[in-house]
Amino acid sequence: MIIETKLEEKDWKIFSHYIRAKALEDAKSWVDSPLFNVFIWLMIAVVILGVTRPEMGLHWQSAVFTAVVCAILFFSIYSKEVKFLKNLLPTADNSIYERRLIEVSESGIRSKNSKHDVFLSWDNFTSIEYERGLIMFFINQANAIVIPAAQVPAPTELVEKVRAFVKM
Repeated sequence: MIIETKLEEKDWKIFSHYIRAKALEDAKSWVDSPLFNVFIWLMIAVVILGVTRPEMGLHWQSAVFTAVVCAILFFSIYSKEVKFLKNLLPTADNSIYERRLIEVSESGIRSKNSKHDVFLSWDNFTSIEYERGLIMFFINQANAIVIPAAQVPAPTELVEKVRAFVKM
């Protein structure tokens, strides 16, 4: 089967968010939750205020001030993560956005455009995913050949056919 395909920036964003979510799902525990971290910082602030000024007690102005400082800290960390993820986006002239031909056969998959011609046997793949409008042929947890499902005549049939070839 030969598929002519072209990735758009939105497809790449969907793919990178999918990879990030999978990685966080595998590694994340409740301790890593942003809300838990904000709660911990609030508790640290309350303890520090209670230890350094026990005669004053805790009043709402201190609590609001502490909450604002923690929120600023949380959003500064979050904005750095967003900037980091934006830096991972390929530039518009990158070959990832070029039109390419993908040939799926019983022996493997060939991806070809003006800058590359790659053939990978099915032994190189770890999984095949069909999520969020993308068909992803994963080589490892972060690298995949990605095809927008809208550009494939029968995406579910292709995925089932390829899953039979890939030893997962």
